[in-house]
Amino acid sequence: MTCRGLFGLYLIATATMLVQAKEPSSFANRVIDEVTLGLVRGGESNSFAAFSKSRDRWSTHTFSKHLTIKPWTLGEFSDDNKNDLVVAFEYSGGPVAELVAIDCKGRFCSYALKSPLNRNLKPVLNGDGVIFYIADEVVYAFSGKTGTWDTIRVPGLPDVRWVDGVGQVPSIQEHGFDTESEKGIVVRRPNGTARFLADNGLWQFEPSDATVDG
Repeated sequence: MTCRGLFGLYLIATATMLVQAKEPSSFANRVIDEVTLGLVRGGESNSFAAFSKSRDRWSTHTFSKHLTIKPWTLGEFSDDNKNDLVVAFEYSGGPVAELVAIDCKGRFCSYALKSPLNRNLKPVLNGDGVIFYIADEVVYAFSGKTGTWDTIRVPGLPDVRWVDGVGQVPSIQEHGFDTESEKGIVVRRPNGTARFLADNGLWQFEPSDATVDG
């Protein structure tokens, strides 16, 4: 996952210089500077710019001014000998009308909510480049590999509980919510199994045999 030795240090130093050389003057605060991606913020504003160092490309996004925004990242995940970074955001301070993440190509990817969420939201990230939020029995999932969002309603599914900064997700035993056995999210229910996998970035539902047989 992390670079080792002098070669790794050289890569980090070179990548940092790339950000300095191309960083827009209006974005003063650097908040993430990793091997593959840099993220800078425009002073105290809610404008962010992401720089994909491997693709030499900037992407920008401005969040609603009433929100307090905090970027989250789990770090780099490995795929076919490439390291890529996925970034999610924590929201507080007002209604949330859209969810935004940065995919492994350094692009901001937005999902407009049908109805704003009047709550604080913290993302959960796993090592497969998948990000998710749970709110009001809906799972909002994002794949950093495909750059796509998708949602699924799961009746009875509780929100993530945050204790001392650690997110406690619904359990496999009680709610069939599984983020460990496959590369993404699996929700097992009596009527079937829903999967959101990193490689396709969409919820796919397979009805149980009993449901199929009627």
